[in-house]
Amino acid sequence: MTAFTESTVEAAALAWLESVGWRVALARLNPALPADALEDAFRKLRRPEGADLIQRNRNLHRFIGRTV
Repeated sequence: MTAFTESTVEAAALAWLESVGWRVALARLNPALPADALEDAFRKLRRPEGADLIQRNRNLHRFIGRTV
């Protein structure tokens, strides 16, 4: 049995979405932000804070709600 990690599944999903025309880009969603702010947002999304999955999920939703 082959074991899959979350990052393997995520990479496959992103590759599939890109192949059908989807684009993943913070800059496109926030064109007025400077590059360092975009890098900071990307870093926060990639490394969520919190002791457990539920807390990290809550923090992510608060972060998204603030930035939209």
